[in-house]
Amino acid sequence: MFNTKIDEQEINFIAEIEEAGEKILNDKREIIAVCQQQNWFRESVRSLQKSEEEKIFMRFGSSMFKIPKKNALKFLNKGNEELKKQEMDLRKILKDSVMVLSQIEDSPGMKGLNLSPLGSEERKAISDLIGD
Repeated sequence: MFNTKIDEQEINFIAEIEEAGEKILNDKREIIAVCQQQNWFRESVRSLQKSEEEKIFMRFGSSMFKIPKKNALKFLNKGNEELKKQEMDLRKILKDSVMVLSQIEDSPGMKGLNLSPLGSEERKAISDLIGD
């Protein structure tokens, strides 16, 4: 008949795959949380741009302060830039986690996973080359 006993090596292999999968899911959750914060910052900036008030109330921790609108916009834009950097870092970590899972599963991995977008200098060089 069939041998129903699973050996220790198979259990460890499955546990390792499960752990790598959980890491990927946690990385995705972190990216989603950062993107939600970015959206909140963008909504706040847009709302302030539409506002005709010169000073606005802004909450820092548990305190509210009345500050000039231009300072609030600078603060929100700076925060949004920091969130963009954080999102990019998290996406790099996610790629690494996916590569680890691919190595554990002994699969060839995802082709194109390590691609990154062109920088402004690279885009300019290509458009100069093409003639656009």
